[in-house]
Amino acid sequence: MTIDATPRGPGRGRGRPGRARKRPSRAVRPASRTTPGDSDAAWNRAEQINQRFAGGQPILVGHHSQRGAERDQERAHALLGRSVEQQRQADEARRRAETAASEASGREEPHQVARRIDALTADVRRLERQTNGRPSEELDHARAQLEHWRHVRAQQVEAGQTRAYTREDIAPGDLIQIRRNEWERVTRVNAKTVTVYRPEGWNVARVRYHQIRDHRRPSQENAGESTT
Repeated sequence: MTIDATPRGPGRGRGRPGRARKRPSRAVRPASRTTPGDSDAAWNRAEQINQRFAGGQPILVGHHSQRGAERDQERAHALLGRSVEQQRQADEARRRAETAASEASGREEPHQVARRIDALTADVRRLERQTNGRPSEELDHARAQLEHWRHVRAQQVEAGQTRAYTREDIAPGDLIQIRRNEWERVTRVNAKTVTVYRPEGWNVARVRYHQIRDHRRPSQENAGESTT
């Protein structure tokens, strides 16, 4: 047995992102085989058979119709059970598909992409220091992942899903949003970060530009309007 320890690169199915995008389609396949329509059909067939016993019609023991009536009852019970199981399978397949789709979309949510770029940039710098110019598969892998996610972010910016803020866009006194529904006041604009005032805990904190979700000028504060 041999083990290939070569890291999976963006070009080889894009690793986890590629599998995450394929997972919703795989989860939908059971739903295509077992659908609510199948469950309804089995239920309706059972109801048709049970019409024979509408009004409390009993099985006539000893009559020539006894065996046929008993078979009809068995078929109706089996169809009802199948209907319930098919509905359960269809609901479960739909739930799995929705969960997988949510995970895939969340992985490429613009804010998550920005955070991943930040982490990968730190990884690349750390590995560069450790290798000191020597060849390294781990460093090559980290660089490839960083290039991939930078490309994803560039596409998101081009499509208008997010905005690439710079120091030209932000000024002291502006409001920025880093976490949803929370606005913070900018006290200083730096080359790679902005400084915000936080009344709780530390009085100030530095935020990288790609972490900014939204931005408001002081004149827009009362109007509740954003620049994005």
